[in-house]
Amino acid sequence: MAKKQTELPGIERPAIKELDEALEAYAEKSQKSWELRRELDQLKARIVDLGKQHKLTSYRNSTAMPPLVLTLKASELKVKVKVKAEGGTVDEAEVAE
Repeated sequence: MAKKQTELPGIERPAIKELDEALEAYAEKSQKSWELRRELDQLKARIVDLGKQHKLTSYRNSTAMPPLVLTLKASELKVKVKVKAEGGTVDEAEVAE
């Protein structure tokens, strides 16, 4: 393993403002993404529970804006939700996927 070069006293590396700003922005977005993932996992568990309560494997709501399609996979915590473009219709084949 290579030996890390030590800094000489009084000679610090110059800060690169643009790089620091990009790193800070990335860290902030990464934290928000992690928090959002946690929220999505909680919603996913709620959707699975509600689907099981209502004994559903698929569900669609064509009157919602935009239309929604939900498919629950048996014995897994796997949820597939489709949001259709406004004015779009929901095909029976999409529910069966």
